[in-house]
Amino acid sequence: MPASNYWNPFGATTSPNRLPGLNTTDVPTGGVNVLLQNWRPTELGPRFISTFTETYRVMAGLRGNFGSWEWEGAIANSSNLTTDEESNCISKTLLQAELAKSTPDAINPFGGPNANSQAQWDRVRISSLNRGRTTLTTGDFRISNNNAFELWAGPVGIAAGVEWRRESYLEDRDPRLDGTIIFNTANVSGRSDVVGVSPTNDSSASRNAYAAFAEALVPLIEGNDGWFYNKLNLQMAVRAEHFDDLKASAVKPKVALSWFPVRAFNLRAAYSEGFRVPNMVQLNRGDISRLNLGVEDYWRSDVTRDPGSTGDAYLPSVRQSNPNLRNEDTKTIVVGGVLDLAKVFDSPSVKRFTFSVDYWRFEQTGLVGAFGDREALALDFLERKQGRNNPNVVRADPTADDIAAFAAWNAANPNDQRTVAGAVLFIRDPYINLDKQVADGFDFSLNTSFNAGKLGNFRLNVEATYLMTLDVQRNELLNSLATNPTGAFGNDFTILQVDRVRLDGNQRWRGSATFSWNKGIFGLGGSVRYIDGFTDTNADILVNGATQFWQVREDWRVNLFGDVKMVIKKGQVLRLRVGVNNVLDAPPPLVDESLGYRPDFHQMGAANSTCSCAAPSDAAGGGLAAGTGAGAANGGPALARQLVCRCHCRPASL
Repeated sequence: MPASNYWNPFGATTSPNRLPGLNTTDVPTGGVNVLLQNWRPTELGPRFISTFTETYRVMAGLRGNFGSWEWEGAIANSSNLTTDEESNCISKTLLQAELAKSTPDAINPFGGPNANSQAQWDRVRISSLNRGRTTLTTGDFRISNNNAFELWAGPVGIAAGVEWRRESYLEDRDPRLDGTIIFNTANVSGRSDVVGVSPTNDSSASRNAYAAFAEALVPLIEGNDGWFYNKLNLQMAVRAEHFDDLKASAVKPKVALSWFPVRAFNLRAAYSEGFRVPNMVQLNRGDISRLNLGVEDYWRSDVTRDPGSTGDAYLPSVRQSNPNLRNEDTKTIVVGGVLDLAKVFDSPSVKRFTFSVDYWRFEQTGLVGAFGDREALALDFLERKQGRNNPNVVRADPTADDIAAFAAWNAANPNDQRTVAGAVLFIRDPYINLDKQVADGFDFSLNTSFNAGKLGNFRLNVEATYLMTLDVQRNELLNSLATNPTGAFGNDFTILQVDRVRLDGNQRWRGSATFSWNKGIFGLGGSVRYIDGFTDTNADILVNGATQFWQVREDWRVNLFGDVKMVIKKGQVLRLRVGVNNVLDAPPPLVDESLGYRPDFHQMGAANSTCSCAAPSDAAGGGLAAGTGAGAANGGPALARQLVCRCHCRPASL
């Protein structure tokens, strides 16, 4: 708030609101500016974001046969236009003008609610309008033949094709955000003229992708009619793609084997490679400025203790696109087997009984990401210890206070000498190819369905995953932080350790099961879901000088239901289902997140009852649409085929 503001208690001596008794040595006659922090004018009202989206897609294709070959081709075009309008925003330029007034109609930040009129707020109130458009045009042609030619073990199936894609995006930010209307150039975030919103440039890009692929299914051993089936198939595939914006190509293969030594047992194995190209935003968007809190400047924090260095003030960061990014490459191995016991028992009461186990290994290299602000400052610390610096940390020239503070530090710490460094102006944080990730584990599956005669029908499906290894192998720069022996960073980079199992959402075990029983008109069923616990490295405390991280407990979620079928009239059946979700009434495990839990893993909600009714239908599974199907055609009451019941349920517990 400028010294000229009418309501400034440290304003000029001519201001009626200057505090009495102020010493002109400390507060000169012309007044002083006042720094306002964490001020939120609630009288302005909440911000509202209105989103309008238009989407269309058109496609045309042809298919036919050429001898024994089937062919198919198509072209398609789709587009998405989204407009976001955020209202009740404040313009920095307009607010500064209002705060600079020396008359009673100046905005008064000290008056509390209703101290300023809506007319005053209307002079600074704006709406921010952002638009974005994406387009995708594709063309493809493919051929296939299940019996291209014969081998000793049977016919060989072949499929091949070519594809073309053109994708584009356009991001049109509000003029107060894209640099058209600039508040100031004092720092990288000053380009935004909207309070509380960081600047983002307009950007656009397009690219063409060309692809060709081929696949073959080759029988190697023809199966026998007896118990020892001995059938072996080989699948081979390859895909090549070229992207004109990267001037880069990739060719990736896949090989899979499937062997039935007996009819009830299938052994399978597969090896495949894949890739993901950097998206166009990561390649072309330009600079994006953000203000981050809690980022410590390790080199200065103990020396100067100023808020900008200790992490108590906002630090500008510039996320930069990188046109030199490489592809993310993947390699996947799967080996497993399926046992079909229904074929072993060969009984009409055993409808399905399969058990499968698969070992998988997934390797990903060149993951695209940002190095990080905290990591950049830690690297700058290590570099300065060697007489260098991190060029991505942009600093101001040292002030006289900086020089004096470093001189005092070096005199008091002969074993930790530090050269003078100015305050951080901003940090460059470009997208780069960072890490290598290796994961392996097991998938388990059990699927059963039995007809127990007078006891009814039973069904049970169980799936589980065991994460054996998850190693994130950092690049050399990040490894230097994780293994730094100086102790200067405390536990800030514990999360960089290689083994990631049971850390930050990487559970060792995950599983789910569904089960049901029905007999006649009655049915029961439910589901169970299990999520293993893990360590949350975002939450830590010191206990007897040792850092301990928050342990997120395991989570069980049980749901149950019961239903009954009632015959409304001949050929029409109504099913009523009543259920209870979260039978154990268990809250989700507590984590250090804004919501207090992880919605990607856990579910919120106390135990509650549910109720639903299925529309009447033909007992034989006829159509449900009113006015259609056999009932309507025969003159039956069409409206009776719609939903005819209502259920009112209350939470079982709060």
